[in-house]
Amino acid sequence: MNDRETILKERAKILAREPEIRQREIHYVSIVEFLIDQDRYGIPADCVCEVYLLKGITTIPGVPEYVVGIINVRGQIFSVIDIKALFNIPKGKGISHLNEVIIIHNETMEFGIVVDSIAGIRLKKKV
Repeated sequence: MNDRETILKERAKILAREPEIRQREIHYVSIVEFLIDQDRYGIPADCVCEVYLLKGITTIPGVPEYVVGIINVRGQIFSVIDIKALFNIPKGKGISHLNEVIIIHNETMEFGIVVDSIAGIRLKKKV
């Protein structure tokens, strides 16, 4: 056999091999699901500090309509935002002591959002 035939046979062997199928790693993220009216929303659980029953809210005059007020949670003050007013979602029922506040945070700020109820925590595939 000459060099050319040897090279061609080696190439044929390489091309005849089954391709390696790499399994893609599937990553999941925990999502805290909550309800506003009948709609279900979610936020990554690593952004949630805690869920707090809405009580003892102090209103602040002269703030935008979507700022409900502030609350004191164990000595820490949080602004509370009404998602319905912020995103112009028609208000079905008003805010009451039955609502909950999800305290969320990132690297630069912490605040609360008013929700009707917590639906649970789920694992979702990270895209």
